[in-house]
Amino acid sequence: MFNPMATAKEIGRKRNQTKTTVIKIESYVIDKDNAKNSKIIGHDMFEKDANGVPKKVEVKHLNDKTNGIADFANPSALMHTAEGGLLRLSQYRMDGSGAYVANHMQRVAKDNGPKMAGNSDKYDISFMKGWTKIYPKKEQDGSLTIFERGGRLFHRSDVMVVPEDSQSTTMNFGADSFEKELDEALNKAVDMAPKGAQPMIIVRMPGQLQADEIRLSNFKMDGDKPVPLTKEEIIANAKEKSKLANSYLPSHRQAKDAGQTGQCEFVTGFALNAIGLKWDGKSIQKVNGVDEPRYNDRSLIEEFMSETAQRHAIPREEGATRTQYVLDDGAPQYSFGVLSYRTKQAAEGEFVNADLDTFGRDHGVQMRVSPNAGLDEKPNPYQPQKPAAQTATASQGASANETAAATTQSNTAVQTPAAQTPANQPQKTETPAPKKAAPEPDEVVEEQSDFGLDDFDQGSFDVDMDDIESQLSGQSL
Repeated sequence: MFNPMATAKEIGRKRNQTKTTVIKIESYVIDKDNAKNSKIIGHDMFEKDANGVPKKVEVKHLNDKTNGIADFANPSALMHTAEGGLLRLSQYRMDGSGAYVANHMQRVAKDNGPKMAGNSDKYDISFMKGWTKIYPKKEQDGSLTIFERGGRLFHRSDVMVVPEDSQSTTMNFGADSFEKELDEALNKAVDMAPKGAQPMIIVRMPGQLQADEIRLSNFKMDGDKPVPLTKEEIIANAKEKSKLANSYLPSHRQAKDAGQTGQCEFVTGFALNAIGLKWDGKSIQKVNGVDEPRYNDRSLIEEFMSETAQRHAIPREEGATRTQYVLDDGAPQYSFGVLSYRTKQAAEGEFVNADLDTFGRDHGVQMRVSPNAGLDEKPNPYQPQKPAAQTATASQGASANETAAATTQSNTAVQTPAAQTPANQPQKTETPAPKKAAPEPDEVVEEQSDFGLDDFDQGSFDVDMDDIESQLSGQSL
């Protein structure tokens, strides 16, 4: 029998659920007397009808601590977003009229044209949902490496992405079908990598709290100039010189020689670069009467690290009214969210790199952070242990039902100073002491609204020779 009350409660629960999306602005309606009455008329780029037409929506903003609609509508404001531009609604709910009520917004694209750099280079902006991991460049002591160019200081990072619509291939190590499965996985990885991104295969297994990334070299050097490889060359190179050739193919042969078989999952992904300005080389402040550089509180690399970090709730102390959180101190993990990246417009056949532009985790999904991009969630060491999650929703691009326990174990791509605990190691029974306070997962931290491309007007960052040499020699992180 139909239960009206239960159905109404379920509808209300879904309406009040916090979500994340990207809207394309059609127009602004500004109320100068009451900012809460201002609104954006736009289109939800992740909610489309059967014909692929984005849903038309109204957006309101009700948080005095974050940039409001009038700020984004103001042509002289840093975060100005014109009609045709894109905004990420980091946290929004629906009110009784069906309007989106946003808690925090960030610009993804200023308008419907390309992004302009200080040197007049043009960049196309793309956006998507997916799992994103940040591997910042670090010193031996664990601090972020400071790079300098033209007096400007910045951080750099490798970015691993598993798209929401990623495709997976179950690999049967030791079986006669392995070579066919490998060709299938490699073809998928190359075909699905966006322009300027490096194709990548993510190796993962349910229950194993890590993922291994195999980056596929996508260029060769012609003198001092990088030239894109063809699809056939990328695949051949992966089979001959990459981590795949050096580690996983021998693993398959060893299993086959021993008459054993084992499974793991190869998932399509891609790698991006990222730059985060720390000092523009000119901003100065007075400290005790002395001129000193005015550094950014956090570069965008540090913002990305914070946005992708896992936060563990710790037990409340007696009398406490709010839950406290601490940052996980293990290896970098994947976080599911909305990312945008820029790709330089270039002539056909010219090699370019794509760079992460913005990222914000999706507050509407159940699993936000995962060491293996959606199969498992790392247990909270400060709470009673529960079995790791073994399932993932379709929206997270996971397919746990296609994989099984295997005799072949994947290796961690990058070791950080604090490595993760192997999945097969017995859990410790004692509760560790909290080490570092962190914002609550839903706490809004105002983000920088631009990558600072205008500050990089003395040449292009598309090709970094150190990265090229590293990629060619190691074919991996």
